Order: sequence, then structure tokens, then C-alpha cells
Amino acid sequence: MNRIVSSLPLSSLIWISAFVSALFFIEKAQLQQFVAAVVLTMLWALMSFAKGTKDGWQVPKSGTLRLAGLFWLLAAFSVVLSPTPMIALTGFCFFSVMPLTFFALTLNYDEQAVKIITAALAIIFAGLSVWAMVQFFMLNDYVGGRAKLPLADPNALAALFNLALFPAMAGMIAGPTKIVRTLSLLLAILLAGGIMMTGSRGALLSALLVFAVFVWLNRSELKAHAKCIGLVIMAALIFFGLTTLGGRAHETMMDRTVKTVTGTHKDWTTNHADIWRGAWKMAKDHPVTGTGIGTFYLHYSQYRVPEDNFGAVMAHADPLQFAAEMGFAAPLLFYAFLIAAIIRTSRTLKKIPPENAAQRLLIIGPLCGLAAVVAHAHVTFAFYNLSILLGAGFLLAVWFTATRTVLNDEVSAQTFPPSWPNKTRVITLAVPFLVLGALFTLYTASEYYADRAQKNMFAGDVQGFADDLILAKNLSLGTNYRIWLRAANIPMSVLQQNGRSFPEEKKKELYAQATADLARARSRNPASSSAVYYQGYLQTLVPKDMVPEGTPPPEEFYREALRLDPLHIGARLALADIYQGRGDNDEALKIIEGGLNYYYHLPTAMDLYGRALILYSLKKDAQGQRIVVKKMADFQRRLERTKKKEATSLPQELLGQE
Repeated sequence: MNRIVSSLPLSSLIWISAFVSALFFIEKAQLQQFVAAVVLTMLWALMSFAKGTKDGWQVPKSGTLRLAGLFWLLAAFSVVLSPTPMIALTGFCFFSVMPLTFFALTLNYDEQAVKIITAALAIIFAGLSVWAMVQFFMLNDYVGGRAKLPLADPNALAALFNLALFPAMAGMIAGPTKIVRTLSLLLAILLAGGIMMTGSRGALLSALLVFAVFVWLNRSELKAHAKCIGLVIMAALIFFGLTTLGGRAHETMMDRTVKTVTGTHKDWTTNHADIWRGAWKMAKDHPVTGTGIGTFYLHYSQYRVPEDNFGAVMAHADPLQFAAEMGFAAPLLFYAFLIAAIIRTSRTLKKIPPENAAQRLLIIGPLCGLAAVVAHAHVTFAFYNLSILLGAGFLLAVWFTATRTVLNDEVSAQTFPPSWPNKTRVITLAVPFLVLGALFTLYTASEYYADRAQKNMFAGDVQGFADDLILAKNLSLGTNYRIWLRAANIPMSVLQQNGRSFPEEKKKELYAQATADLARARSRNPASSSAVYYQGYLQTLVPKDMVPEGTPPPEEFYREALRLDPLHIGARLALADIYQGRGDNDEALKIIEGGLNYYYHLPTAMDLYGRALILYSLKKDAQGQRIVVKKMADFQRRLERTKKKEATSLPQELLGQE
């Protein structure tokens, strides 16, 4: 092991590979890249920590370090208490790439490794910035008017650029050589342009706020480097103006920013205020333990306010999402860490002579990059992006080590018992990484095969469906709730197609099998609206006398499914069917109307609109019919755009090929 970890280029290459994987540059292999990024980070961290198995680790006695450790520990604690522990464990491993990078690099800081990683990141960020400009000017319609690739969201890409912008500006001012300063200036200009191409108002306003702090902290250097700073400002203004050339004017940085600043934007929060209200309700409902890190998307639907038409899988405010997933202690620790970091930075800068610009900027650059992301994280989900977590962990380590050099923190020696052989120490250190890495990999692999099983089912490949489902079950050790949902589809499909011709005993057997599978699904994920819906639907496939006494009627299951997820079209239509069957079309229409204002992505939305059209026709409500017809037309156009985009590869769009 010691021979392996001494190979510095290999160790650095592993972390860089993890970062590249976290960019999800291969759209059809995102899950595989997700696994690779997390596992490679774990491997790199294990190699880093393994350097101390013989002589131990010198851990700085720092309140800032303790707060970071406590937050990480709280995230682990949320997994244990989560109603969906395996999904929360996946979220924990995902989040852990940041503290792993921070602690591994802090406790085993190697300047040469940092230089290698910094150079690689500079090349990657330069390429991403140029690619953002290509997207904006050549693929504008393809990306929806805002550069975002290789990430899924333009705000995430802008936050990633912000993370690198201020370290680049620090290198521009205090780089060790002229070539480094020149290249840093060019990188800062490219990053400023990249931010503009994303159309992210939050990233721009966060950058402006932190830029003011950056300039103030470096005011003694302004005269000597005013030209460089002026060039970055001028380039940013030019790129800002060039965004008016975007094909979708309302998505450009200039249009979005001007309307936000002047208060003329119809909804400057872009639905975020409604999401925050729902997320706050969720946090208040789980004030101590939260729902488990990384599980917001499972539980949010039941807390969304009626005004939230679009829905969300993230809170779009990281401290609020921390509260919902880990309890209110999480944002308190988060802000305590920020305060501690500011105090530590202030103490450090006071000890550095004003003329030592390089040492000051080694602290200010990373800190400002992190500050821009933190500010932006209050209106987006920066700390739920894998590449940002890795980059933030790296900058934290650089910043902390730079402050540690000046403050000369006391250290506490942490070692294994002296009597332990080195092999035992290495194994003991490796076990947590191996166990977590294995569980994480197996569970995410089960997600892959569960998805493939569903595709096989839709394609009519029964054998492929069964094989993939069994494999997914074995990989997750039976903990993946989606497996049991898929499994329940088998007996339900048989009952639906052949139920009338089956003898009573066979029907009972199939009903019992489906009921057991659905019970397992709900035990693995109590928030699953589909499991609840199926429990109601299952009753319609067998005679009433076969349903055990005391079982709630289908109507109650459908209402519960809609409480868990108002967008569940199947439950809404089934509930409307019940009232129509009773001749109560008015109540059926109320139920259908309750789902009309939501923003749907699945083709089944046409069934909902079709039912609304019928009910409005029966009521002779011409206005209602016109509204639904317009919704159907808008939805059809969205579907066609989506199909066209899916049918057109990126090279085809870029080269203009059919």
C-alpha cells in the first residue's frame, strides 16, 4: 500500500478522473459516471489517508475543522434515522466527496499534488468556458437558450465557474511567473464569459457581491494590477452585452438580470418562493432528524403548496434543504462553519505583511470562490452537485492549509495502537471505505437494472424484465423499493388480463403476492405514492369478497396517493372514475381540475386533459373547454420538442445534419 500511495502522479490522476466523471460528459452513461466519481474519490482518499497508517496523522486543533467534521457526522446520523436508509446512504456517499477531499488533502497536504490538480482543473475550466460559448452561440435552441452542458442545469454550471473565477483572479495578480499570471488572466476572462452564457442571475449577482469583497481585500494591490482587473471587468461587460444575441431573448443574462434588478420580472424567483414554502413545511415536520440526506425529492411532493405548479427535486436553497434532510442542526452547523471560516481568515490576514501578496491571495482566492458558491447556494442547489462538491473540497483544503501555515495551529497526534501490525492498520482503515463503497455501488447498480427491467417490460421482453428485476433485487439486498413496485406489476398484469378465467384460489394467490410486494415497497419507502395507488388499484382486479376485511377502499388509497404526490395522474383519474360511476360529475371535475395547473412531462398528461375536456363538455362549460384545449396544445408542442431533441444527437445539432 505504501508503495502505491507514494506514486504521486497516479494519486492526482485518480482525483482528476473523479472530477471529470462528475461532469457527466457522456449523457447516456450518467449513472456510471456518478458511481465512478464517488468510488474514485473514495479510492483517492483511502490512498491519501494510508500514508499515515505507520506514523499516524497530525490533526490540527481547529474549531473550523471540528465544525466541518460535525456536519459530516450529522449527515451520517441522518442516514441511520432515515425512513429510506439505503437512498440516504447513497446521498451520504455522494455528499462525502467534499469532506473526503477536504480532510484527506488537509491531513496529507502535498504541494506538488496541488499544483498538478490545479493545472488540470485550469485546463478543464478553460475548455468548459469555451464550450459554454459554443452552446450559446451555436446550440442556443438545443440548450433552451442557456449554456448548461455537460451539466443538467445552467445554474450549476455557472456556480462551477464561480468556484474557479476568483482563484484564477488570484493567480492573475500573484502568480509565481509571468506566464502563470497571463494564463490566469485569460482563464478569468473565459470564466466570466462562461458565466454570462449560462444566463444565471444568481451566479452573476453572487459574483458581483464577492468581487467587491475581493477588491477590498486586495486594495493594496489595485494600483499595480488595475489593468488586469479592468480587463476582466471589460470582458465581463462585453460578454454581458453579447448575450442579447441569444435566440431566446427572455432567457439571456441581460434580460433576466435587468428585469430582476428593476423589479419588472413577472416572477424573479422562478417559482423558488413557492418551493421554499413547501420545503419549510417539510423541515418543520422533521425538525430533529430530517428525512435523510439526499432524500428531499422523495418527500417534497406531499409538502408542495398549491401555487407550486412546476414541482422540484431540490429545494433551490441548500441551507433549507439541509434542514429538511438533516434537521435544523444542519443549517446551524453550516452557518457556524462559515462564521468560523471568516474569523479564521481575518486572524490569518492580520498576521501576513501587506507586501506578501502571494500568501494573502492563496487564502483570499479560494475563500472568495467558495463564498460566491455559498451565496449562490441560497437560491440554487450548488452543494448537491457532484463536481461542485469536489471543487469546493479541494479549495477548502488549499484555503485551510494556507491559513494553517500562518496560524501554526497546534496539532493532536492520532495513531493506531502501536502493537498493531501495519497490515492490520491498513485493513482497519480500508474497511469503512470498502463497505460504504460496496453498498453504494451495489445499490446504484440495482437502480440501473431496475430501470432496464422497466424498459424491457414496456418492450414486451418478459424474460429480460424478470432477469433484470432479480438481479436488481440481489444487488440491493432487497432494499430498493422500486424493485418491489416492478414485481407487483407482474401479478397485477396477470389479473388484469386473465383474471376472469382464473379459479378463485389462483386469484387469491396473485392478490396475496401483489399485496406482499407492495407492502415491501412501502416499508422501503413510506412516501411512495405509486405503492399506495397500486394498493387501491389491486382491489379493482379481484372480487370484493376477496379483499380482507378492514382493508380501506380504493378511494382512500387514491386520496392518500394524491396527498403524497398531487401529480399522480393515475390516482387522480381513478378517483374521478369512482365519482363518475356514482353519477357525481361535478365532484369528478373538481378532482380533475385539481391537477390541471401542474406542469407535466409524461404523455399520460393527455389522458388527464382528455378527461377534463369530456367533463367540461358534459357541463357545457365552453370557457373550461377552451382552457383545456390550449393546455393540450401547449403540452403537445413540448412533447414534440422533447422528442425532436432526443432524436437529434449533439453532433448532428452542432453540424446541422438531419
